[in-house]
Formats: sequence, structure tokens, C-alpha cells
Amino acid sequence: MSISYVPRALGPAALLLLAASNAEAACRMVGGDAFVDHTFDVAYTPLPDQKIGELRGEIEIQCDSTAEMQGNILPAFSGVTYVRDVETDDGPAAGYQFGPGSPLLVFQYSTRDIGCVEPDGSDCPIQELWYEDTLLADGVSKDIEWAVTWPRQRIGITVYVYSRGDQMVSASRRQVATTTTRIGAAVGRHTFTLGVQFKSQTCAVSPQTVALDPVDARVLDQQLSAGEKPFNVAVNCGSTGRPLILQMSDVHDAASTGDLLVPAPGSSISGVGLQVIHDGAAVRMQHAWHYGTTTGGAVSVPFSARYQRTPGVLRGGSIRSEVSLLADYY
Repeated sequence: MSISYVPRALGPAALLLLAASNAEAACRMVGGDAFVDHTFDVAYTPLPDQKIGELRGEIEIQCDSTAEMQGNILPAFSGVTYVRDVETDDGPAAGYQFGPGSPLLVFQYSTRDIGCVEPDGSDCPIQELWYEDTLLADGVSKDIEWAVTWPRQRIGITVYVYSRGDQMVSASRRQVATTTTRIGAAVGRHTFTLGVQFKSQTCAVSPQTVALDPVDARVLDQQLSAGEKPFNVAVNCGSTGRPLILQMSDVHDAASTGDLLVPAPGSSISGVGLQVIHDGAAVRMQHAWHYGTTTGGAVSVPFSARYQRTPGVLRGGSIRSEVSLLADYY
């Protein structure tokens, strides 16, 4: 009795499985996912659809050989919401806001060849060739045909910040997007944690000299403060409707954070100092405060100055102090 074994051909299902396995093994991610954590520091503009910031995150892919690969990009935005399309250099793109009044974010995918292998096995020079630019929208999957011409490439997601027009407000940093890229068995992710703040821009401040009237030393000794005199400072900013920030500092004591000014050289009085008053309270040096919004022209800011009794022997004479006023808008 004899038993013979006749090998059977693999069925279609097995052949498909092997083909899929070979394709999945062709490429792999190198170096892990990309985590982009950044607060944009941007300049304000009232014009819409102006690009005011951009940042790119990249993941690297390594392929065993060159091939035509099928890929897929799936963006998921959680910390921002769609507002409207933005006019970009590459056409209309979905614009997303952090919240009412914030700048708009636009996301774009592209790849970059970063190296190749010469016939002798040496590395080719690093290239800066970008291609396959694709604008992304929340939850909208993008299928890509990926031509792997060099073994090493980088997949990048660029986030752009655009002005929305009219007034805008800053946005605190938060996680706003995660984009998943699949190419064969390779899976990579870009995670964006972003915020936007506006650069301060300085307003013009008109110099002001205030001469206080003389006061009786006995009155000052009894009342502790006297001789208060009002004055106004003109602040001229180049924009309209932006938050105006004011801050004073003592010219003769840059480190001071108090509300009593240091007498300038040549002052002869003792037991007396000077204070600047705003809105009924003495102004503390280097403590910024909000003062309404800019008007696009001159704003008249009211202050007053007064004598203030200080410890020590009170002797008559003259006193001079100087402060600087910094006016910024965002």
C-alpha cells in the first residue's frame, strides 16, 4: 500500500492575503508621532483672509522599496469649529475658529522627499521637494496615491493662521486637531495644541509737564496728601477698537513697583514725595491696566498729581519726579 501527496494550489483568498501582507510591510513610520504645541504671536490686521502665522509638524516614513502605495488622511478637529472658507494661495479652504472673534485656522497636508540612495549605495543629497498639497477639513477623509520614489520621506501637516477681518481676540492654547495618516501598515499622527496671542503695538504718547502749586507744610503734615492737580495725556494709536493697555514706570527708579515717586536729583525737600493718581487711586509703577479701546486717533487719558507726606522730618523746598507712560494695544 502506498500513499501519495499531491500539493494543492493556494486559493484566491490566500493569494490576496499574501499580497496584502507584502504591501503592508513595504513602509513604516520612523521616530513616532508629531506633537505640535505652540502659541502663535501674531500682528493684528483688520483685513480679512491675511496669513498672519504658520507652523508645520512632520512625521517620517521609511519604505523598503519604491512602489505605488495607497494612503489615507483623516483629520479630526475637536477644539475648533468651522466658520467659513478662507481664500488662500491654493484656493478656498475650510477656516476654523477657537471661538467668537478669534483668528481662523487652515490645515494643509503635503510630503517631502528627504533622501535617496545612489547606485553605489551612498546617500543622495537631502532634497527640498514638496508635492501632493491637500487642504484638509474636519472629518473629511482624503485618499492619496503615494508614489514612493525614494525610501525616506516626510509627511507634514501645516497649520496656517488667517485674519478673520474686523476685530479679533486672542485664544488660549488648547488641543485643536489630530490627523491620522495611513500608508499600508504605517500609521502616523499629527496632534496640534495651539493658541494665538496678538503682539503688542505701541501708541504715541504726548509728553506732559505738570507744575503743582505750593502748599503749606502744616496742611500737608495734617492731611498727608495735598495740592492735587488734574492733567491729561494724549495717547494716539494706529488702530481702532483694540484693547488699550497702559503702564507707568519711575524714570529715577526703574525697579520700583510702588506708588510713590523717587525725587529726581536736585530736589531739596524732605518728608514729601509725589504721586500720580488715576481713577481715584495712586498709580503703582509697572502695573499694567486696561483703559478702554483704541479709536484710531488721539485718546485723552485723565490723571492728576499730588504731594504725599512720607516718613521723616518735613522740610520745605522743591521736588521734581518723572514717570514714563507706555501705551500698547493688541
